[in-house]
Amino acid sequence: MSKVAFMTIGLLKAPRGDEQVQGFFDRSPAIISGAEVSPGFIARSFYDERTWGTISNPTIFQDEEFEDMTPQTQSSWQDLESVFAFAYRGVHAEAMRKRNEWFVKPEWPTYVAWWIADGHTPSWEEAYQRYDQLHQQGASAEAFDFKHPFGADGQPVKIDRQRVKEIKAQYTYQQ
Repeated sequence: MSKVAFMTIGLLKAPRGDEQVQGFFDRSPAIISGAEVSPGFIARSFYDERTWGTISNPTIFQDEEFEDMTPQTQSSWQDLESVFAFAYRGVHAEAMRKRNEWFVKPEWPTYVAWWIADGHTPSWEEAYQRYDQLHQQGASAEAFDFKHPFGADGQPVKIDRQRVKEIKAQYTYQQ
């Protein structure tokens, strides 16, 4: 059975350590903890351990001016509804509501999703390729977002909102 890989990225208004973006970093530990105990969560990449390959940036953020200004996450989930339920709940949802305080308003995707086989750990290089594909060509079965999701069979799907509600009801972690 396939799983969902999910990579997020944003462009901060100021470098890490700047007071203007500190609110984002203050919430990060709670967001990470919340993800790790969320229904449907499988795994995530750890920056310090380089568990999923070398972290750099997608093509549009390759210039030196973006160094230390593009926080990223990469994780894997049982299904689209699980990652959707996490994204729009608790401290993560609150951080998303405040994102305009910390991040440049994007004219590019802020995340990409794609299906992976059981047991496959996506590398950062793979994530950047999928991200670039979504940014340059739009949503497809190989790289998509919540607005234009695809199923593991490669066909367009809709997020099952009832299943999202059911997953949210399973949360035991208080964010």
